[in-house]
Amino acid sequence: MITFLQGTIQRNPTTITVNVNGVGYEVVVANPNHFKEDAPHCRVITRQVFTETSATLFGFPNETERELFDMLTKHVKGIGPKTAIAILSKIEPNLFKAAVANNDLATLSAVKGLGKKTAELILIELRDKVKVADLWDNSKGKEDQALNETMLSLIALGYSRAAAEKAAKDARKNLPDCEDTRELTRAALKN
Repeated sequence: MITFLQGTIQRNPTTITVNVNGVGYEVVVANPNHFKEDAPHCRVITRQVFTETSATLFGFPNETERELFDMLTKHVKGIGPKTAIAILSKIEPNLFKAAVANNDLATLSAVKGLGKKTAELILIELRDKVKVADLWDNSKGKEDQALNETMLSLIALGYSRAAAEKAAKDARKNLPDCEDTRELTRAALKN
């Protein structure tokens, strides 16, 4: 599996060509302008997709876009790699995540080429996944790391985000000085 390429870039209308030590790799991207053509060692994060008739590299300027691409292609029925790239070309990842987390059908439906039914399917399939991913991102660097890790543990055990948050906060009230995630999780499970 090719996870990234590093080399010089040549932009094309819907793809880029990455020259890595004299070998050119064609990479399908959402927006070729996200990649600097004159940079000597541009890094392109990739996802390699195999079908019966082809092996295609899809490229991204960062991990966030690749994670969103993976969420769309793996968890939403009917969305393949080309549709996922088309979605990423029309809406920024943070705006997309916010729309899914806030159940904003209007924003997703406004994406050209994305119908109302597909937008609804995206909201249904990705709602919890985006919220958990955002919870994880938001938990990094916050003061109450044990509380955030407890919420993530409860979600991993099957709790909804709201139930996990309530249980973890109740456990925090009972153990205000606890810094051990395991102990806090046990207390949350007892509530």
